[in-house]
Amino acid sequence: MLAKTNLDIDGELLRLPFAACAFVFTDPDALALARELLRSDKTVSDQRSPPKVVTAYLRQPTDQGGPRPLCVTLYLDRLTDDWPYLLNRD
Repeated sequence: MLAKTNLDIDGELLRLPFAACAFVFTDPDALALARELLRSDKTVSDQRSPPKVVTAYLRQPTDQGGPRPLCVTLYLDRLTDDWPYLLNRD
């Protein structure tokens, strides 16, 4: 469903339901995006095992005035003994 979503509103209107929350995706569209992200990173040595779970952690630090910050952390987990792939953006 998110793959068909078009976000055309001002980001300033978006608010998290809590100061921190997590969203877990196992749908084919999210996993395909995660697989492409892993393929684009040349530092990932093992491309054989695709991600099975994508978890997005969103955290909104306390308001300091000005633009509202948002911290996004993605875990792309293959459900193997290896650590999940981690991507963090502020």
